[in-house]
Amino acid sequence: DFLRALAGVTTDGRARQGAIYDAMSNLYRKTGDHDRALRYAELGLTLREEDGDLLGIAKSQGNLGLLYRSIGDYAHAVAAYTEAMSTYARIGNQELVAVALLNIGAAFYLDGKVDEAVRRYQASLAISRALSLPLLEIKAHYNLAEAYPALARMDAASEHWQLGYHLCRQHTFDDQEQDFVALRTTLAL
Repeated sequence: DFLRALAGVTTDGRARQGAIYDAMSNLYRKTGDHDRALRYAELGLTLREEDGDLLGIAKSQGNLGLLYRSIGDYAHAVAAYTEAMSTYARIGNQELVAVALLNIGAAFYLDGKVDEAVRRYQASLAISRALSLPLLEIKAHYNLAEAYPALARMDAASEHWQLGYHLCRQHTFDDQEQDFVALRTTLAL
């Protein structure tokens, strides 16, 4: 389907081609074909750079971050997410800056750099609160509740768990609420 979509895109549809390449990259990332995923991700980014589409460029950089994170290359994941975050900041999209900060934090957390992860999660939480973005705020609380025990900060973990769980119930985010219930069991909160 993606190849047929590519064949139907005219030469002036670089943004659409870049989006299709990113989608193909995500498909191959999920199937474990990382070499092919990387090739498509790089093609998507190149097309968007040639087109000057800043939002598309940042999305492609975030896509590369996901790919690097899935293969355990956390340094490159952080670099890609940081580039995406810088681009989002340049175009003034604070919501996507908050998402990028969560992704950067996750890469640091998976790399065992919990202090760095917590700093990014806290920064994302601050933006999410300032912009009244409850779903992102919930995700930041979840990540903080998950990270703080690695720093022997069970009090902070419990606080963020409670805040996040309350927001889930307040805004009826049932899926996230179930994630918090599972986390409570895992961390014995």
